[in-house]
Amino acid sequence: MHHCGVLKLTELIPSEQHIQLNEGFSVVSVQMHLLGKYNDSIIDEHIRYTRVWSISSAGSLQIVAGHASVIKSCIISD
Repeated sequence: MHHCGVLKLTELIPSEQHIQLNEGFSVVSVQMHLLGKYNDSIIDEHIRYTRVWSISSAGSLQIVAGHASVIKSCIISD
């Protein structure tokens, strides 16, 4: 999507980063505010990305699992 120009991000603003270190793997979660365009539609979304990192047999870091979810605002009234 980036390479062919369908997705054009103008800003990526990270927040709420959490890193959980474990023996042999780590879980990283970060909330990102994305601004830009997708197929000429405006993007202004908050997304939570989660990645599980592990050390490969060659000794380099690799992503073994990943997930992304749009975070929707909830309005609670009394």
